[in-house]
Amino acid sequence: EFNLGLANFKDCETSFGPIQYLHARKTDILTLQEDRISYVLAGKNILTDAVGGGLVTSVPQVLGEQVARIEEYGISFNPESFASFGYDMFFTDTKRGAVIKLTGASVQTDQLEVISDYGMRSYFRDQFYAQLLTQKIGGYDPYMSEYVLNSNTIEVPFEAPKVPCGQVL
Repeated sequence: EFNLGLANFKDCETSFGPIQYLHARKTDILTLQEDRISYVLAGKNILTDAVGGGLVTSVPQVLGEQVARIEEYGISFNPESFASFGYDMFFTDTKRGAVIKLTGASVQTDQLEVISDYGMRSYFRDQFYAQLLTQKIGGYDPYMSEYVLNSNTIEVPFEAPKVPCGQVL
């Protein structure tokens, strides 16, 4: 229940760009922002001590801390590229020319793999840079156990940056 009187909402880090996709899991919410992959703990919080150790504790708030991954990948402008099957999640990061596979069930067990680096790195880099703001539609085929990706020429909705009068870019 999201009751505005209880203020049970979460402000995420704005320097990572807007939130493009949210994926609910058992213990957290996978948050895919334009430039970062992070997790928002659900019904939990992380308490750190002076030496940097982390303890997970239960809290009355619905949404706990945002924990960002150290890799500099996100979902760019393409939430339509996200697909999941079981513990596997796939999506594209067009700004970095990468197709990503995230495997795991929680913050502690997730493993990130850049699957476009396996013999297709230059193809995806060239394809994504040439079509940065077009749709990348992804899906998972359980019969063949593979992530299927299609790129087309339909542009994604993109808000142009606001430039004050008299400023030159």
